[in-house]
Amino acid sequence: MSEDNDTFAKGREAYVNTGPLQFTLRELHSILSQPRFWIGMFAVIVVLAASGPFGTGKSLAFPARFFYWMVISIATFVIGYAVSSFLSRAVEGLRGPALLSRLIGAAIAGLPIAGFVEAFNALGFAMGPDGPVAFLALAGSCSAISDAVVLLYSLIRPPVAEKPMQAIHRASNGAASQEAIDAVDLCAPAAHESPEPPGRQFFRRLTKPIGRDLVSLQAQDHYIEVVTTGGRELLLLRLGDAEAELAGYRGVRTHRSWWVALDHVREVVRSDGRVGLFLSDGRIAPVSRGYRDTVEAALAAMSAGDAQAPVATPR
Repeated sequence: MSEDNDTFAKGREAYVNTGPLQFTLRELHSILSQPRFWIGMFAVIVVLAASGPFGTGKSLAFPARFFYWMVISIATFVIGYAVSSFLSRAVEGLRGPALLSRLIGAAIAGLPIAGFVEAFNALGFAMGPDGPVAFLALAGSCSAISDAVVLLYSLIRPPVAEKPMQAIHRASNGAASQEAIDAVDLCAPAAHESPEPPGRQFFRRLTKPIGRDLVSLQAQDHYIEVVTTGGRELLLLRLGDAEAELAGYRGVRTHRSWWVALDHVREVVRSDGRVGLFLSDGRIAPVSRGYRDTVEAALAAMSAGDAQAPVATPR
């Protein structure tokens, strides 16, 4: 405990704000580690190899054609996604709209994608470049396809529900009001709510067998680290969106980059004016001033229905 408290007293908040390169590498790693990505990629390669577009059906036998489209599909995806993510992240740093930054990055990615295709054709299949005009036409096609993919994703992605805790966040150090306690009904779902388990949409995002006994969520740039009693997983998701999907789950936002499950709060820790929640796995989640009223309301609501509620302990 003393070591954890010392760490907490030094301001341990673990809020990561990395640059475009680190962000891009994390995104690529997350995507390439998902089996469903490779299943989809394999399906695309099979379709391209079987149909033989751009004259490959006549110039290449099926084994060579399959290899050709495998390399082209995987490499152009990695190059295009990396360049697009890197550039869009840089534009976001200038406070540009998210969709616009993605479209700009995807359009510019058409140039290196076209360059790779031309180089691969020349080196691997003795198909030399057809001149600058043909190259620019190819780059334009690659940019158009990249932008189309970005637009399609923006249309089919699920809508984000309203954040449930937003209305009662207050920058107060005093005791929680009765209205806030009533608003944070963490012990039972409202009568009008759907009977489906809380967080069902959120748990569908998990690809690792880490279970559903949440301990905490911690924001790391555009990702959140999901910690359960069964392990950890990094999800490409904003913490606010995760909080909305977990509406009805016994948990509370404690900080701009932390959400904790109340069932895993063991103690309230106070040190040098700082407040934290000591969790069942030994970590301490910071409680910022802007969320203290909400946290106190949540703990009060839990205490009313749970004899094992945590007790505030000065440190």
